[in-house]
Amino acid sequence: MKRTVLSIFFLIAGILAAYAQGGLGNAIMAYEAGKLDQAKAAIDEAIKHPKASTKSKTWYYYGKIYAGIASDPTGLFVNLDKDATFKAYEGFKKAMELEPEKKGYYDDAKAEMEQLYAIALNRAVSFYQEQDIDNALKNLELSLSIQPKDTTALIYSAAMAYEADQKDKYVTYTKRFLELDDVPYEKKAEHYYNLILVLYGEMKKPEEAIAIAEMGLKENPKDARLYELIAAIYDEQGETDKALEYYTKGAELFPDNFVLNANTGFAYYNKAVEVAEEVESMDSSLKKSEVEAKLKQMDELLKTALPYLERAHQAKPDNKDVISLLAKIYYRLKMEDKGKAMDAKLKALGN
Repeated sequence: MKRTVLSIFFLIAGILAAYAQGGLGNAIMAYEAGKLDQAKAAIDEAIKHPKASTKSKTWYYYGKIYAGIASDPTGLFVNLDKDATFKAYEGFKKAMELEPEKKGYYDDAKAEMEQLYAIALNRAVSFYQEQDIDNALKNLELSLSIQPKDTTALIYSAAMAYEADQKDKYVTYTKRFLELDDVPYEKKAEHYYNLILVLYGEMKKPEEAIAIAEMGLKENPKDARLYELIAAIYDEQGETDKALEYYTKGAELFPDNFVLNANTGFAYYNKAVEVAEEVESMDSSLKKSEVEAKLKQMDELLKTALPYLERAHQAKPDNKDVISLLAKIYYRLKMEDKGKAMDAKLKALGN
């Protein structure tokens, strides 16, 4: 009786094993014949069988078939499964895991995994062209998981995350790109500026925006735009002294830069105006010497502002705001000929 039971048991096990192997064999034959729809149906059945699902060969071909669907050049099968790239990744990953000693199908699966990077990237482009932003981003993130430091995948992932209105992901991917040591600053610069503007202007995170700008300055202390951005953020936050610190630093480094020099001049001029307002509000009983001290302080601030505004005027000779301030300062400092020259310029410009 026992012999009969054992014989039946082994017979059933043999039939199941042959059935599973047959499912895989059918999948492989259909794949090699280019019949990806049949290959998909066969491999989906094959991995359901307990014995077949423990074989690296099964998962390797599972990955191959789904990678074939995702990269189908004919376009006949590419829409069989929108998640084909992810299933291919799952297959190759599982095949490698089932070869702990890195034998059998390990190397084959590893090589296919590397190829999957490009497939996922191309699939992302296709989804983007179809305006399927979510699937485009998912495929970019898959390519990035395969090659975490790939610059193309990082830049595209950041851009797609921004378009998908996933700003936190945009920040994460852009930061990862900026932290790469083997990318020259010239290729990073625009990404620094954009990240700063998104953090400050759209996400309302001035501290983080300034931190990114400071990171950029450590990498390239001679980027005038970073000085402009840091100073502008401090200015808009009401931290005028910090703003002036960066405007001044930048203006000294870049004497031909209009923005840095003009804003440095404006800042010192505004400080002079504040002193003038103090004088106007002073009690009439104050000593003449106290008033004169304040006026002297005001004139010193105007003298400090003057060279920055003159540089700004050289950079942009037709800027009316700068010309107007220069005229006022020249007259106050008894430089009447220069003041008249600025008035003439303003008149010629139609003011």
